[in-house]
Amino acid sequence: MNDAHFRDSHDIIEFSVYPDGQRKICWISFEALSDHFGANRDNAVQLLLQHMDRIAPVAIRVASRTPAGELILVKTADF
Repeated sequence: MNDAHFRDSHDIIEFSVYPDGQRKICWISFEALSDHFGANRDNAVQLLLQHMDRIAPVAIRVASRTPAGELILVKTADF
């Protein structure tokens, strides 16, 4: 089960992915959700969870190129 919630004045949403069974905490910009999934402030978290099958692989790819200790942030350009 994945949980997700807005952070930082609703500009990013925190969520988790589990590559190789290891939890990675990630964030996705509201802009990415809006651009690629038609999200608005009321449905962004719901759309993130509904489209996790498309978002998770992108997040894992971003995580693999993000140095340890840095924010794993999925942006519009990552899709």
